Order: sequence, then structure tokens, then C-alpha cells
Amino acid sequence: VHFRKRPNGSYLILNRPAYHSSDNKIISTSKDKYLRATILLAGNIITPIGKNRSKLTMIAHVNPGGGGDTKTGAFFANKLCAAAPPTFIRKLEAAAMKSLSTSSSTTAIVPVS
Repeated sequence: VHFRKRPNGSYLILNRPAYHSSDNKIISTSKDKYLRATILLAGNIITPIGKNRSKLTMIAHVNPGGGGDTKTGAFFANKLCAAAPPTFIRKLEAAAMKSLSTSSSTTAIVPVS
């Protein structure tokens, strides 16, 4: 993971895979129960857009492996990629609000289209 604070106050966070000698494979064998997807490169940009608001941009280049490498698999992966981040943000907001419930400050995470 690499991160950098930019002059405008935003943070740029870059991720790349960490391969381990015991798990350094993308193609499964017939003995494997699961096939792991591989994140080739991913990044997040967190940009402040007010006193208590931020914009989160998520970017990922992923090899889904297995059936995800087919046209049908790509269709479903693209649908999931469009739906999963807003769900993640809503759950993150709920957790933040729960932890702030005893605090006097309020913060909201608002999805930006």
C-alpha cells in the first residue's frame, strides 16, 4: 500500500497484490475448492468536499479468474462492481454513526454520482 496527501487535501491510496510463495497462483487446480480473484492494481482517492464531507473514488483492475473471464461472468462482475461500493459506503457510514452516537459531532457520508 502506498498513500500520499495531495496539495488539495485529498489522499491518494494505491494497492497492489502481495504474492506469497504458498499462494502464488491464479489458475485453480481440480483439487481446489475455491478460485481467488486477483487484484492487479487498485486505488482510492478521498477528497474533502466541505467541513464534514468527503468524496470517495474507488478504482480497481481485477482478474476475476474462473467463470469471471467469460462474457457472462464479466456481465455479472460489472453489475456487482456498480452495486457493491455504495453498499460498502452505507455500511461504513452506519458503523461511523454508531461510533459517533456518544459524541457531539456529526459526520455523514453522501454518495456522489
